[in-house]
Formats: sequence, C-alpha cells, structure tokens
Amino acid sequence: MKALRSMRLWLVWACLACAALHAFAPAPTLAQGILGPATSADELAPPDYKQWEKTATRAEREIADRETDSVAYEAMRGYLVEWRDTFLRAQGINASRIASVRGQVDALGAAPAEGATEPDDIAQRRKELTEQLAELRAPVVSAEEAYQRADGLIREIDRVVRERKTQDLLRLWPMPLNPANWPAAASETSTLAVDLWNEGATRFGSERARATARDNLPAILGLLVVGLLLIARGRALMERLTQTLQDQASARGRKVGSLLVSLGQIVAPVAGVVAVSHAITLSAMAGPRTTLVVEVLPAISFILYAAGWQAGSSPRTACRPRR
Repeated sequence: MKALRSMRLWLVWACLACAALHAFAPAPTLAQGILGPATSADELAPPDYKQWEKTATRAEREIADRETDSVAYEAMRGYLVEWRDTFLRAQGINASRIASVRGQVDALGAAPAEGATEPDDIAQRRKELTEQLAELRAPVVSAEEAYQRADGLIREIDRVVRERKTQDLLRLWPMPLNPANWPAAASETSTLAVDLWNEGATRFGSERARATARDNLPAILGLLVVGLLLIARGRALMERLTQTLQDQASARGRKVGSLLVSLGQIVAPVAGVVAVSHAITLSAMAGPRTTLVVEVLPAISFILYAAGWQAGSSPRTACRPRR
C-alpha cells in the first residue's frame, strides 16, 4: 500500500511539473511558426554568370570535338542540367516587385497614341516606372537568355549521343565465323584470361580477401557442389523425367506436364551457373573484370541452354504417343 501511494504521489508531481513547463514555455513567434527557414524567389542571388560562361564555352568545345568520349558528354550534360535548373529558378527574381510596378504602370492607363500627349506629371511618372521595371527585369532577362543557351546545349548533346547510338547499331562487327578474325579473337581471349588470372592472384595475396573467403567457406563449398551437380547432371535428369512423363502420363496431361518439366532442362543448369557465380562472389577473389564476367555468366548460360532446349524439342518428341 505504501508503494502504491508513493507511486500515485510521484505521478501527481510529474503531471504538475509538465503543466508548469507548458504554461511558462515561450510561445513560437510568427516568423518561427509561419515563415521558417525558406526564402522567397525575390531573395535569390543572381547566378554566377562568369562561371556559367566558362562551363558553356567548355561544353561548346566538347560538342564541336567529335572525339569526345560519351562518358564526358553525359557528365557535361549533368552539369548543364544543373545550370538550367538554376536559371529557371532565377527567372523568379524580383517577381513580386515586378508585378507591383506593372500594376502601377497599368494604373496610369494606356500609353498615349502616336501624336497624342498626356499630362507632364503622368508622363514623368510613367517614364520612372518604365525605367524601374526595366531595371528589375534585367536579371530575369539574363536568366532567360542563359536558360535558352543551356537548354540548347543539352539538346545538342542529346543529338550527338543519339547519332552515336545509331551508328553503333548499324555498325558491321567482325563475323566470328570468318577465319580471318580468329587470330584477333584468340589474342583478346588470351589477354582477358591473363588479366583474370592476375586479378585472382592479387586478390589471393590480400589478407582481407582470404579472411572473407575463410568465413564464407561453408557456403562457398555448398554452392559449388550444388552448382556443379546441376550443371553436370541437371539437364540429363530433366530429360529422363520428361521422357517418363510422356510415357506414363494420361493423354490429357501429357503435353502440358512434359512441357513444364522439360523447361527444367533450362532452369536446372542455369540455376547451377547462378550458384557457381554466387560462390565466386562470396570468395572475394573476383576483381573488377572477373566480377563483370561472373555477372554475365547466368545470362549467357540461359541463352545457350535455351537454344539447346529449343533445338532438342520438336512436335514429334514432345507429343509422342504413349506405348
């Protein structure tokens, strides 16, 4: 009972303390509650046009030089997009003041027609407001002009990149069936093999890579065993299973069942290649080039096994009548 009373007393004191803090806490000011840290477009500083001129000149020079790498084009395009966004925001500088001065000019009425006159005080006031409006619009006009220039450079880069992609698509690559191209292909293959070997030797010499391989050794061995087993025996196993279904299944389900199981002739070995690739990745022995090769192995194996499956299946074998 004493403990319960003490707990109640502490709860009462805590509630009173919270109420006192809430009552005497300073209320948020109007600026803190409404305006916050944001700034209006009128408070934006004009862009650095000197730096923009350097960037634009460099972009024009790279566009004119057709030897510029596509990666450099993409990087320059990113810079230009940032500048274009900056100029788009800068077009809102003095927006409220411009609107106010335009309202004042409109309040003076339409300008007198050619040959007509208006009172001197109104003419003088119109002249002052027109000059003030031109002064306020000066940074806006500069931003608009720079925006058009940046947008034009971006379009030029896009055009050059599209032309290069079109040329790459239409380019006639060396035919692998032509024996004249075999020496160059053999040289490239041997160079790649040497590079992969050197990468592996370098990674094996790293204590950190060896530690990672030791930590992942059970998973690596399991993936290698399963992967090699699926690559070596998966296709044959699925072929026998497909043949069994064709011989024993009913006439109605024979076609569908055998087709689904026969797809395992692709799935099983490709899954094995995926497992081996993952094991190589877990070993931490793959360098940059080895990683690229490992990443494309599943796609290449899928194409090869799918082609073999398509060549091995035919209406006669797929729908052979049951004996």
